[in-house]
Amino acid sequence: MELEGILQFFENKTILVTGTTGFLAKVFVEKILRVQPNVKRFSLLVRASNNQAATQRFREEVIKKDIFRILRNNLGANLESFIFERVTPISGDISYENFGIKDSILIEEMWKDIDIVLNSAATTNFDERAKLYGWPNTYVYTKALGEMLLEQFHQNLPLAIVRPTMVTSTYKEPFSGWIEGARTIDGVITAFGKGRLKSFLGHPNSILDVIPADMVVNSIIMAMVTHANKSSQIIFHVGSSLRNPMKLPSLSDLISLYFTQNPWIDRNGKSIKVSKLIVFSNIATFQAYMAIRYKLPLKVLWLANLMLCQYYREIRINLNRKVRVVMRMVDLYKPYAFFTALMTLTQKI
Repeated sequence: MELEGILQFFENKTILVTGTTGFLAKVFVEKILRVQPNVKRFSLLVRASNNQAATQRFREEVIKKDIFRILRNNLGANLESFIFERVTPISGDISYENFGIKDSILIEEMWKDIDIVLNSAATTNFDERAKLYGWPNTYVYTKALGEMLLEQFHQNLPLAIVRPTMVTSTYKEPFSGWIEGARTIDGVITAFGKGRLKSFLGHPNSILDVIPADMVVNSIIMAMVTHANKSSQIIFHVGSSLRNPMKLPSLSDLISLYFTQNPWIDRNGKSIKVSKLIVFSNIATFQAYMAIRYKLPLKVLWLANLMLCQYYREIRINLNRKVRVVMRMVDLYKPYAFFTALMTLTQKI
């Protein structure tokens, strides 16, 4: 589909977005405002005590972010007036019926006016209770439950579910390299750069399927455009492993090279030196390494502190912190680090 047709699709449309202050929602809203300023209205759901608080939170946590740099440079002092002519932040929460909105007139207007809904609300809490039901964490468990509910209740409304792999920083739009916080594999990378992660666990053939945020948003936009008038349900798997797979050893080499050439600067202004990330392919070897490299020295330090009035207290605290970081990362990513399947391309004929 031509770009002109895609842009025309969003002209004079009213779009409801949930999870407005989240990473992907910011990229989506910025993109539409930048490429299609003739969008009719964004109704943006924000968790807040009232609409005024929602507007303030939107201003602080969305508009002021660097993702709006291009629009800010183009519009200058007119940026906020441009945005608020097209945007209405609404206080609400997706965990309540009608988003917890008490204003019946507003609810009626939303039912009547909204053309497109982007549900981007989520929690990235990796609580482990989901393991009781056979899921690796609550994040994937609740995503699956949400999809099941949508499949059951969407009736004749067009429904497109976009399942991206590990979302990372922007590739091109609105500019390269924008990210907010440490996400998915970024947590591993930053922990390594800070010198807190020296070893990791994973299969050497495990594919780390990462995809830039702007590519995910482009996929979401295409899904909206191509399935807007079809009373059906379709699921898109969006990733990079089909054409550009990156395996775990490649990540180890790349981050080692990067942080050697561009070391992280600590709070004292000193460069943090890193050595190549050690990747273990089985749990037994990893556990033996952790016991010798960390747990044994921790016991020695514990005994030394008893005899020397906590003389090595800070050293033990720092070492123990590194152990907790490694074990937390391994626990979170173990279900994925040993997954070796490759995304395949299928076409319905």
